[in-house]
Amino acid sequence: MNRSNYIKEIMTKGDFPTQEIEDVLKSYNEIVNNSEVGLTFEQLVLLYENDLLPDFWDALQTVKKLAEIAEVAKETALLAFIICLTKHLKERYEKAGIEERFFNDVISDIKFKSLECYQVYGIYGTFVPEWFGRFFSMTRFAFGRLQFETRGLPTDFELDGETIKKGTLAIAVHIPSGGRLDMEECEKSFKLACAKFAPLFTDGKVLFHCISWLLAPDNKKLLPASSNIVKFMDFFKIIPWENDIEHDFWRIFGTMDFKDASKLPRNNTLQRVYAECAEKGEIPFAGNGIFYMKDGKFC
Repeated sequence: MNRSNYIKEIMTKGDFPTQEIEDVLKSYNEIVNNSEVGLTFEQLVLLYENDLLPDFWDALQTVKKLAEIAEVAKETALLAFIICLTKHLKERYEKAGIEERFFNDVISDIKFKSLECYQVYGIYGTFVPEWFGRFFSMTRFAFGRLQFETRGLPTDFELDGETIKKGTLAIAVHIPSGGRLDMEECEKSFKLACAKFAPLFTDGKVLFHCISWLLAPDNKKLLPASSNIVKFMDFFKIIPWENDIEHDFWRIFGTMDFKDASKLPRNNTLQRVYAECAEKGEIPFAGNGIFYMKDGKFC
């Protein structure tokens, strides 16, 4: 199967918007058919397919330069490159015995981030291409609603009378966009991650860790108890993180322009609450949270 057919097939199967599929195919074809840059693009994909890509970040910088020469949007070109790499990632998953549904979860994340790009910049593509590096190195995994990877704790923690030292191995939790934050689906994701990562912990007691605006301690004051964000927070023992959440406002408001708080959209409770905070200059701090699981059960 040639790459154009693969791009169309995987994006169609992943339910990407029709216009996005057309835009990505157009970007891909304009690059690979360009005599100055086409061969270099193909070589980068081949390096990954032969497990020889030396540095994902460097490859992304090269793709940006190729896009500029070919006069296509770098965001769309980067998305085309990332989708091309998923073919070999699927092969690696199959070889490792990882279920296809978890590969499909990676495809879903690619789609969600491309939709974020369209919402924020009005173009299909990705403005966070580096995010996918650990998926392609198979050190980050998507298990249903949530995503996970290994991490050393960034701070000391006190939990149930135990001091957990900075640097202790933990499983980082990431919460991608992509619909409702359903607690039942989150629990399923945590249980899958517990089974996956338990062998890394001598007693099978898996330490989970998350830093996020979703864990901002002030959320419990600002949002109703019925909020799924508040319910998600209840999984964790949370302490404030050192940075406020203003840099995450684009996730809430769908725009990078939040200098004038009076102009922020207020289409739902979350936006209204945070727009009011911004107007008052009272930006909540992110939350830094942990919890344990063992044998698929919360400790």
